[in-house]
Amino acid sequence: MDGAMMRGRLIALEGPKLAGKTTLVSDLSTRLAAASRADVVLTKEPTPAFDLTREQRMHGVDLAASIAEDRRRHVNDVIGPALADGRTVICDRYILSSYVFHTADGVPETVIEQLNGDFPRPALNLVLRVSARELRRRHIQRATTTRLQTVDAGAEAAAYTRYAEHMKRQGVPSRMVDNSTMTDHQNLLDWLYARCFEGAQ
Repeated sequence: MDGAMMRGRLIALEGPKLAGKTTLVSDLSTRLAAASRADVVLTKEPTPAFDLTREQRMHGVDLAASIAEDRRRHVNDVIGPALADGRTVICDRYILSSYVFHTADGVPETVIEQLNGDFPRPALNLVLRVSARELRRRHIQRATTTRLQTVDAGAEAAAYTRYAEHMKRQGVPSRMVDNSTMTDHQNLLDWLYARCFEGAQ
């Protein structure tokens, strides 16, 4: 990857479904707007251009390739230019989620790595953890799920830990953080806000 593209920092916000990633990004957006900080880019994957019904209609390598193509456009149009400008990018789901979801869908790790090999690596995988009891409560409250969202919550959480370690061996640091309570959420929000303007620790 071109060194100029990596002048900024990419923080990937990862973790099981309903761990609170979307809420965290929403609250961070509110705080950044209040501080008139436009030098941080908040984004997500799959992107709004991705047809989520593909998760129902496609399987295995076909779905992994479709999501990788969506990521390629995302990197070319959003993430890459922001990094080249020296900005901080925080992305709700990124390569770590591809390991978790696609291996559960029968895709070999080597294929996932080939599909994602050209993309910039995060400066940090920030992985949210939630207690099993709280995660069950959130799942009960959720009305709808896609095919990939029926993966056992415990197995999914374990996969995030396993593949975060896998990516760490490839040189991508990770930080595991609890997000089970409102206090956890507020502490994490404070920490992430500070990371937007300091080095990712």
